[in-house]
Amino acid sequence: VGERDPFDMSAELLKGVQDAGLAEALERHRGGEPVDELLARFLKARGGDKTKALAMLKEDLEWREKNSVHLVRTYSSRDVLEVDKFPNGKQKHDEIFRHGFLGYDKQGRPIVYKWYNKNYIIPFAEGLDAEVLARYNTWMVERLSALMDDRGQWIIIIDLDDYSVRMAGSGNLRYCKSIADVDAKHYPERLGRIFIINAPSLFTLAWRIIASWLDPVTRAKVSLLGHKAWRQPMGEIMDLDL
Repeated sequence: VGERDPFDMSAELLKGVQDAGLAEALERHRGGEPVDELLARFLKARGGDKTKALAMLKEDLEWREKNSVHLVRTYSSRDVLEVDKFPNGKQKHDEIFRHGFLGYDKQGRPIVYKWYNKNYIIPFAEGLDAEVLARYNTWMVERLSALMDDRGQWIIIIDLDDYSVRMAGSGNLRYCKSIADVDAKHYPERLGRIFIINAPSLFTLAWRIIASWLDPVTRAKVSLLGHKAWRQPMGEIMDLDL
């Protein structure tokens, strides 16, 4: 028996979404991504298994509806960090978590840079608990999706130059797991590569824990690189002078 036609599988998946009463939600949340590309992402994430892909897509759409995720990208960072309630929160947040859009790699994929201060210990200020920080991560990912018109993949650079073993505490690890779960469930096949750079040997134990949460495909996309060791592999896919 030959392989099934991907078009037929996508059509069956779409019918499953319609039968579940989620067709309008699909339209509301797909952004600029064509329906066939969205369905293909979820099918690929579940190894071509239509039943598993449908369950994943239904869970995703229900999550997006419940949390009005299509509106999240329209907020400012001040909105997400609730500056009106916690006036000093954003300044503190930006001091210990420097991040931003660097540009595009050689394949045209957007690159996001994240640097964590050694004092990034959750919760690290009033109004900056794990729930708020997880919401901020969703906001960043949604803004990144909008930048791509909701198509393609992205590159993430995580700089651990200021890493401290205190950052591997239970609060931080729970936060890492929560955002890893959200990204895996709701942004399938969006990740191109993750470069964890300037990683000290102290990070090895924390990485073993984090890696255990990731599926094999995602783990294969992560490069753990020490000081200066990142220049050659990263230089293969992007301009290091960005």
